[in-house]
Amino acid sequence: MQFDVLIVGASFAGLAAARTAASRGLSVAVIEAKRDAGARVHTSGILVREAIDEMQLGGTGKQIVLEADGDLRGEWEEDRIARVVHNLLSNALKYSRGIVRLRLAAEDGDVVLDVANDAPPIPESSLSAIFEPLWTSDPKAGLGLGLFIVREIVSAHQGTVSVRSSESEGTTFTVRLPRRASTK
Repeated sequence: MQFDVLIVGASFAGLAAARTAASRGLSVAVIEAKRDAGARVHTSGILVREAIDEMQLGGTGKQIVLEADGDLRGEWEEDRIARVVHNLLSNALKYSRGIVRLRLAAEDGDVVLDVANDAPPIPESSLSAIFEPLWTSDPKAGLGLGLFIVREIVSAHQGTVSVRSSESEGTTFTVRLPRRASTK
């Protein structure tokens, strides 16, 4: 059987995406993924470095620059935070003209990740909808679930995600995660 949307793992974000896709008439399959229960201490720098290595194996032809500063440890669900990094980095590479910059920093008790590219700006009218399920600027490029999943995972860790975009500065997504979060 063939499905329009395949979601691996019954996380809150995955189930919400499945409900939204089904409500729009798409056929959906959700596959349960086994995972260790609870959060563990992780260094966000390692998770980001692994995502960069994975993307570079795909031969993007684009430059990825990582800047990391401070104590980047926190208690998060590793696979979920890795998904956040992967989704943001994948989008940044897809739309970048050539350079993607990632910045990790410890700020006010949180760990902050900025993912920036030199892409043309996202239209102001789209910025308010960009994290909504099935929103996409290009239906050929994906289903429009990636940023929705980012928002749901970050929110489940009591964090925030935001975006700013301009012609002069490109587009930057900022994720702010508390070092200790009880996940939903």
